[in-house]
Amino acid sequence: MDREGWFSVTPERIAEHIADRMVRQPNVLIVDAFAGVGGNSIQLALKGAIVIAIDLDPVRLKCARENAKVYGVEDRIEFICGDFFHFAAKWTSDIGKSTEVDAVFLSPPWGGPSYLKSKDFDLDDLTPNGFDIYTAARKMSPNIAYFLPRTTKVKQLISLSGPGGRCEIEQSCLNKKIKTLTAYFGNLAVQREE
Repeated sequence: MDREGWFSVTPERIAEHIADRMVRQPNVLIVDAFAGVGGNSIQLALKGAIVIAIDLDPVRLKCARENAKVYGVEDRIEFICGDFFHFAAKWTSDIGKSTEVDAVFLSPPWGGPSYLKSKDFDLDDLTPNGFDIYTAARKMSPNIAYFLPRTTKVKQLISLSGPGGRCEIEQSCLNKKIKTLTAYFGNLAVQREE
């Protein structure tokens, strides 16, 4: 695994928790839009999901496949080397609206260690743009988990859900420190009893 891969991988305990939230029954179809070295894809597959793991970097995707072999879940993950936007556009045009995926997991590149210096992380600062990422994912499924830096602007995340939509924002802590945020949309957001 390269330096960027080590830096970008979701801590295993956090990835396991997110998988617990996303996989509510066996064989749900989940797209991991920016799979990297496969940490989240593996946890989703371990919980029983069928995963489509997409990444632009063939070296990281090769690492993801090797990691999936180590965990014994390679047969539950389809690895695709390519651009998530192209995949999402093709999926929605070829398959049609009748075949939504059950959920989409988004953990786009945060820009390396420089994000740590940002007091307020802006979705516009992601490359590709964080709003565009969400829009592409939303065409595939309303059920989205968006994994982002702890300093991400919460108002931006809430705005993604749109009028009448649901958004739940969860802070993940390790060693008594907030490390990340995960925004859950659609049926992944906890419904409050009224």
